Amino acid sequence: MKQKSISYAAMAGLLFILLYTTAMIRFATFSSPRNDVDIDAPPLHRDRRVIDTDAASNDAHHPPSMILPINQRKLDSSHGNTGPGGVRDVLPGLLSLSSQARKIDETGLPYPCGAILYVHLIPGEAGDALNEWIAQLVESNEGASLISSEEHTSKQVFINEVVTNISTIGRKEWIIINSHTTNGLSFSNDKEIMHYWMSILERQQCKFVAAAIFSDPLDHSIKHTKRRYAECNDCENEEFEESIMDELSTSNPWMGQLDHFLYNRNDKSTSAVVTKDKVKSAIQLLINHFDLVLVDGKGNAISDALLKITGWTSRSRPRKATVANDDEGPNYSKNLVNAYIKMSTKNGDADFIDAVNHVYYNSLVYLMLQ
Repeated sequence: MKQKSISYAAMAGLLFILLYTTAMIRFATFSSPRNDVDIDAPPLHRDRRVIDTDAASNDAHHPPSMILPINQRKLDSSHGNTGPGGVRDVLPGLLSLSSQARKIDETGLPYPCGAILYVHLIPGEAGDALNEWIAQLVESNEGASLISSEEHTSKQVFINEVVTNISTIGRKEWIIINSHTTNGLSFSNDKEIMHYWMSILERQQCKFVAAAIFSDPLDHSIKHTKRRYAECNDCENEEFEESIMDELSTSNPWMGQLDHFLYNRNDKSTSAVVTKDKVKSAIQLLINHFDLVLVDGKGNAISDALLKITGWTSRSRPRKATVANDDEGPNYSKNLVNAYIKMSTKNGDADFIDAVNHVYYNSLVYLMLQ
């Protein structure tokens, strides 16, 4: 009896070793980086699609459910997709991009003087709250000033005023520059303007910091919808939802974040550019020219970064957007949410913010551990 127990224990131990070895081999196969990774491929792969929850699917790899790009990659990889865009191809390239991104050296903060350019793509009340807080921060701190493109008659007038002010900046002075949709920069074409501003400040031993704040694609669409509803007088929920659905099915009712960031407009010329190329250009712009790249609601807030960089103080933070009237707003049905996702896939926002999350938040690192 004792010999049988020992035999059973030995067999169990051998079985455990066999299963453990198999798991380790599978892990090593999955997580080992490829040497032939094309940096162009990672965040830009086109073989990602939104699956309509109402459509029947005979593809066992893609069951009928709403799948965002990050989940699509994970699903593809679990079924052995090793081709371009599979996780084994995508992840190493994204991690290398992350190491190339500009970063602020916090050991040198606060900086003695400078200018902070910020662009945020947070629609609705949350975006308004951020602008209001920054304006109040400037008012309450000595040596601070604010220049917003929205308050100027043209883009060139806005650019000229920035040059005039940063050319005479003094020690312990800071200028906050808000590039707004109205008369703001289009970063695909205005890189040299940013370089020029930086060179003026560096000659005076001051710093130039560029910050971009984006939104989750679904959150971006919902905030736009809430703003539309708030501006609609005496709208019935059902009627309003139908009108939004009609717009989403025929056009883009608001500018996507990718087009906004690159071109500050959305027209036939921008729509003609291949989405893959737009995402690649936008990510390269961020890596090369922006010191702070944030997604609203994730990680550190822009408010904390501004205080650290400038050495300013504030007893408050941007107010939270109210949710008191959500019950009175439109019904975010399955069809409406699906329409949002399809729009963000079509206009490139899904891929763009997905790539931003990979590069700046390491959002796929966990896949290396599977």
